[in-house]
Amino acid sequence: MLVLSGDRAFPPWPEADVERLRRWVVYGGFLLVDDASDEGDDAFGASVRRELGRILPGSPITPVGDDHVLYRTFLPARWARGTARSPDAVDGVERDGRLAVVVARQDLAGLGARQLRNWEHEVVAGASPSASARSGSA
Repeated sequence: MLVLSGDRAFPPWPEADVERLRRWVVYGGFLLVDDASDEGDDAFGASVRRELGRILPGSPITPVGDDHVLYRTFLPARWARGTARSPDAVDGVERDGRLAVVVARQDLAGLGARQLRNWEHEVVAGASPSASARSGSA
């Protein structure tokens, strides 16, 4: 599993890096993209879409349906809420019947950022009933 997290635009990657990541995904690797951008700022998202288009040409980024296994768990847990108020749904890229890339705008990594015992980022409440229902905890 690879994680790409960010909150601002980035330049195009060298072709060798694009090829390495393509091989990673094609041969079974999983990429989680964690967009920590402020609401309304799509610079990081645009950079991600540009690079995913190079890595997996012809593989669309589409919403992950509510019935996908990603939203089910055998543990009493809710769908991960990050520090950002964002859509409940995530987007993804499927390859050969498996979810190979997940693109989330919830700033999931921000939940783990803290200094001593104080959170570095404010955690914004906002879990919707539909997100709770997907995880089976409502």
